[in-house]
Amino acid sequence: MDKQLLDILDKYFQTGQLPSLTPQLLEELNITEQEFQEMCLTMDDFLVAMKVFGRQELKKEIETWKGEMDEEELGEAQQITDGLDNFPDANLKRAFTPQPLYQGLVNGTNRNKPLSLVVPLNGFDWNTHSIDFQLTKDFTASHLSFQIENNQNVTLFNDTIDIVNYQFSLDLDWKKLHPGRYYLKLIDGNKVAIFEFFIRKDLMPD
Repeated sequence: MDKQLLDILDKYFQTGQLPSLTPQLLEELNITEQEFQEMCLTMDDFLVAMKVFGRQELKKEIETWKGEMDEEELGEAQQITDGLDNFPDANLKRAFTPQPLYQGLVNGTNRNKPLSLVVPLNGFDWNTHSIDFQLTKDFTASHLSFQIENNQNVTLFNDTIDIVNYQFSLDLDWKKLHPGRYYLKLIDGNKVAIFEFFIRKDLMPD
């Protein structure tokens, strides 16, 4: 997905107002008007499924999450593998809640073949320090950038990595991260693909 398109969709998510997409802009974004509308409908459907009836309401709720996930709670999260019984269920529910904008796009963005992953599969559980990734053979660049974000749009890590034979590895001290839902952004110039992964997926509330 084009970064500019992601910004446009984010603005739609925040305001609920469809932008004016000229034929020239659609050509630049390499997308049809129907494809754009389908992406917007996917986000709308997801908001309904979450029983959230207003974007501002959701925005306030996300801000509440951020306020409640203070340093003391994060300190508890770092020890969660040693003391799960003392970790509040409400905090787990918040940590595993999908980020609506990304959840609505996570499949659609990956239609860009040069930024598609062969392994691991989308929605994997990050449970080892280093994970190997393999891109499709359409990818020709020697490096790309990445970002890891939590479900509150907070960037936790970002860097540039080298690609060798369509493969790269990422190291993550996953035991120090709060169990929950996370997103990996792979960025190649003005193209971005979003993939979902979990920390301690076995703790995800029903």
